[in-house]
Amino acid sequence: MLFGASDDDDLKPGDDGILQEAVERWKVCYNWQGVEDQRTREDIKFANGDARNAWQWPTKIYSMRTDNGTDKPCLTINTTRVHNDMIINDMSKNAYGVTVRPTGGKASYKSAEMMQTLVRRTQQISKFQTHLRKVHEQQVDGGIGYIILETRYVSNKTRNQDIYLRASRDPTAVYLDPWITEPDGSDANFGFEFGPIPRKEFNRKYPKYKNQIGASPMASMFVDWINEKEIMLLKYWRKNGKKDRLVWFEEESGDEVEKLASDIKKESGAEIYKKLMEDIKNGVIDGGSREVRDDQVEWFLIAGDKIIDKGDWAGSYIPICRCVGRELVIDATLDRKGHTRPLIDAQRMLNYNASSSVEVVATQSRAPWLAPARAVEGQEQWKTANVENQAVLLYNDIDDEADGPLQQIAPPQRIDPPKPSAAHESGMQSAERQMMMISGQFQAQMGENDTQSAASGKAIGQRKQQGDTATYHFVEHSADMLRFIGVQLLDLYPKIYDTRRALHLEGDDGERMWIKIDPDQTEAVEEINELVLDEEAAKIAFNPKIGEYECVSDPGPDSATQRQEAWEAYSLILQQNMALAGVIGDLIFQYGDFPGADKIRERLEKEIKATKPYLFDDGKEPGLMAAQQQLQRLTALNGELMQKLALKEIRLKGKEELRDIEASNAETKRLQVLVEAMAKIVLTPADRERMEHELVSNAHQASLDMIVQANAPEVSSEGQSGSES
Repeated sequence: MLFGASDDDDLKPGDDGILQEAVERWKVCYNWQGVEDQRTREDIKFANGDARNAWQWPTKIYSMRTDNGTDKPCLTINTTRVHNDMIINDMSKNAYGVTVRPTGGKASYKSAEMMQTLVRRTQQISKFQTHLRKVHEQQVDGGIGYIILETRYVSNKTRNQDIYLRASRDPTAVYLDPWITEPDGSDANFGFEFGPIPRKEFNRKYPKYKNQIGASPMASMFVDWINEKEIMLLKYWRKNGKKDRLVWFEEESGDEVEKLASDIKKESGAEIYKKLMEDIKNGVIDGGSREVRDDQVEWFLIAGDKIIDKGDWAGSYIPICRCVGRELVIDATLDRKGHTRPLIDAQRMLNYNASSSVEVVATQSRAPWLAPARAVEGQEQWKTANVENQAVLLYNDIDDEADGPLQQIAPPQRIDPPKPSAAHESGMQSAERQMMMISGQFQAQMGENDTQSAASGKAIGQRKQQGDTATYHFVEHSADMLRFIGVQLLDLYPKIYDTRRALHLEGDDGERMWIKIDPDQTEAVEEINELVLDEEAAKIAFNPKIGEYECVSDPGPDSATQRQEAWEAYSLILQQNMALAGVIGDLIFQYGDFPGADKIRERLEKEIKATKPYLFDDGKEPGLMAAQQQLQRLTALNGELMQKLALKEIRLKGKEELRDIEASNAETKRLQVLVEAMAKIVLTPADRERMEHELVSNAHQASLDMIVQANAPEVSSEGQSGSES
């Protein structure tokens, strides 16, 4: 079986070699990190010390103060817990994440978004925030934490699997290849995880091995792992690298193909692969090949001296993602610590001084009065005056038994209450100051009143930023782990989601949607265009096998924090301009996390759609469209009016010209009559004929000149416009 447990028949006696290999590798791991594992356990206990467990007190000193009837105070004033929680809670509050980006092979930003959504879904079904907080506690308290990846069947009625993330229960029960060189451990070749199981549960799950488990194979020192109540199981992962060949060539369609030789043989057969390699060698096909190592991961479940289960892991990496606090290798020795270890001495200094101060006060006299015996003789109220409130305290003021004259007796005097040791009080203050200096977290950061340092809000912010910077390596190492988790998930999705199925996902904006996983489609992302009746039916088909992606560490806020920031930004914008509520109101409440925010968003969305539908499509704003239409109508009307005005002007100009011509003709006729009358008197008939001819010619020329002169401006303007055009 590819990614599940093996059948019982697969377990063979030859697995003794696997046991021997596991023992040898585990011993190497134990010799490398065994000392640090012990210190990690002590640091975690110290960070969680209290008055009940006394984990912050050295055993020898605690015994000296409490054994043999000695009941000296051993106080635990655990401020280490507060300093650690400041870091842990800040990381949990910001919830840092990762970003998926496309790198090639038909991958697009849309398909990368789908991959990002799959990562978010894996985190949701795994309740990852709970596990991540556990890892952060282990990282800060003890210096190391682990996230383990595993696959489970979706149900008993399907062969589909899903991927889950979980925190290791005990970080000192996980061992990783000590020869890793990558800080995130991505180059590990093997790893171990130990975990106890009740014997009854073991017998129920593995009845074949009931009462057959012998001693622990790791070493005789761990023989107590197997007892009447429980059995310690060991899961062992290892890379079993096999030689392979990467082949690349160009198909007839022009597409470039890169595949492993093993995949080509599996899909097309050995003969096709042999012919392909010959064609590449002879130059018939443009391509090439090179030798590679195909890392396949397998796992074994070991109980005592037997392998009780085994199988293949789908991914290419050991599914252990580590989150370190601070790790160094000095003189070939591992040194690993969290935030607790530097605080140990200052914390003990605080506990010692607090205990000694209480001891000084508690061991001083409890009698609040000092009096002569004769003054309180016979006055019984003085016996309980230090524990009871008396209305009247009587004393003997005269010594009547003295010889001679009566003598007065001095009254009882109140003793000053016990005073704490000034040296111890100063020691506690020094211890608190030293813890703040070590941690980088000061009073203003921790909610305390610190009038002697930062006074303004800006100064307090700068002080907080200094504290965050002092502990930022925890955030950065957590981001490294999250990035490696993302890398492993990107490697697993094409192999786990290898069948058609529908998944319910949530996007960056919190909107939930259905997508269809289709490992047979040729594109990474395709829109589903079929008509469906169900409103929640999948609208997108996604093939995780198509495309290449990378996972980038993003030590910034994830979607939850981004939603909060978006809510605050939108709220601030709305305060500045309330009119925008009718435009972006639905978007504002989309990022509201309080009950009823989604219903408010739906109502606002309906209202805005009814009044401003153009905001939800690619159409133009109705007011703008109406203005453009009105402008078009006005332009057409203006052209029509200009045309009518031009015709009217032409008509008016024609009438004026006609009147001028008629007036000229009348004046000409009048002159002609006058000239003819004079000619009849003084001119001969020949002279009179010649003069009439000249008058007629001149009259015609005068009329023509008037017409040309009247039309000259119009012709000139037409000529100018023509030249300008």
